[in-house]
Amino acid sequence: MHIPQNGKILEIGCNVGRNLNHLYENGFKQLTGIEISENAINALKRMYPLYIRTQKLFIHQLKIQ
Repeated sequence: MHIPQNGKILEIGCNVGRNLNHLYENGFKQLTGIEISENAINALKRMYPLYIRTQKLFIHQLKIQ
């Protein structure tokens, strides 16, 4: 499967965002992640603060009831 660099990518279960970071560094800019672990999201914010502050990467926490 080929996704153009201007395509949108959604990663479900993005954990701390390593895959999204790799994609961003390789030219993909429309990235969104979904994660259920609050600990993973907090680690992502520590590891990649620039993406979060500049809103280049959108992360949503899915709360399981």
